[in-house]
Amino acid sequence: MLAGSYSEPNLAIAANDLGVAVSYTYDYSPSGSNSEYLRLLHLTPDTLSVVRFTELLAQYEFHTSNVSCKELSLLADGTTLQVQGTKVGIIPFELGSGSNYIATYPDFFTSTTAPTVVAY
Repeated sequence: MLAGSYSEPNLAIAANDLGVAVSYTYDYSPSGSNSEYLRLLHLTPDTLSVVRFTELLAQYEFHTSNVSCKELSLLADGTTLQVQGTKVGIIPFELGSGSNYIATYPDFFTSTTAPTVVAY
């Protein structure tokens, strides 16, 4: 398990010369009824040190809910990270609705720009 997580994480990795993108589900409590959210990291390719840390959270009835990653990929430009998965609740500022989402992080390795999230 990853430090601080109380359940086995769902892990995904995408990499190129600019960096390594890692996503994993994070469970902050040993309670079986708690929520999982998605953590995203940018690691340097040479030392694997953390350059960027961000999270995807969903809200459901005023509580944090579940977000998972089914696919993590770098788009053809090599700098845009795309996360596809399922969720329960609403990710803040998402467009659309539904239990699936696509979060797109432009220039993931060179900026801290917030993602565009589309639910379907």
